[in-house]
Amino acid sequence: MIPVGTVYGLHLTGGTSIRLAAGDSKSADLLNRLALIMQLEPDGYSVCSSCLWLTVDPLFSAPEGQRMCQLSQWPPGKAEVFFYQLMKISSDLQRMLLSRGALLLHSALAVYPDPVAGERGVLLAAAGGTGKSTAVSRLQSPWRALCDDAVLVAMESDFPEPRWRAHPWPTWSRLLDGGPGGSWPVETSVSLGAVYFLNRDNLEWIQPLGRGQAAVRLQESARQIGNLLLRGRLPAEKRSILAAQFEQAVKLAKSIPCADLHLTLHGAFWQDLEQELTQRLRKAGSAVQSDWAGVPVLG
Repeated sequence: MIPVGTVYGLHLTGGTSIRLAAGDSKSADLLNRLALIMQLEPDGYSVCSSCLWLTVDPLFSAPEGQRMCQLSQWPPGKAEVFFYQLMKISSDLQRMLLSRGALLLHSALAVYPDPVAGERGVLLAAAGGTGKSTAVSRLQSPWRALCDDAVLVAMESDFPEPRWRAHPWPTWSRLLDGGPGGSWPVETSVSLGAVYFLNRDNLEWIQPLGRGQAAVRLQESARQIGNLLLRGRLPAEKRSILAAQFEQAVKLAKSIPCADLHLTLHGAFWQDLEQELTQRLRKAGSAVQSDWAGVPVLG
């Protein structure tokens, strides 16, 4: 089968690659727009490659062994329908990536350039409306934000000990009618240094989480961003997805420090993060969860 239009590649940490192809001209137009949003480059296609086929044609059938993303027809220019089609594609990509060990989290991604250890990614995770976007918008130089709603984390494959990298993921709601739009360098990644779960408070302080607590909180973050992933699935498939999310959450919690970050509306919380990250990265074995022991309450 020959794809219609351009085939694009999505290349991520650990050698994971997915190609996106269109089965009809309308889907090809949508795929071109998606490639601009996710900053994807054209890629080659072969029948044996891992590929997600987009189509609005109800009679289309993907090649054997490859996944198909069936999209409903939509009137041209309807931004809200375009948004839901993007969400459907994102959900199907999420399912494919989860099967390869990558986990999508409901989180913002900020980067701190540690002068010794180099750039480290910091996740600011929270439910919708808790303040992820506001928090990252308050960050001051040398911090920089890569995204404010969803982050894909994946384990590196070239090291004997677990190391994780974080990829920015689009904020699809920005593409709704009247929204600011945007594009995100999804293939770009940064070494993951820590995960913080945001809590509004009158004081700013950090509460370390144990591995068990962290794993539960990470899976909840994955569930928050993946509601569409479970919609319409049979009970057995839902259980399989939740089990896979929890498996990756446990692996992440074992190797990346996680904590509750209590922050006020106007404090310079990133200064506390800089201090804590700098101290921890200077310690031998800084990626081990037990390194949170003895971290002072910051105010």
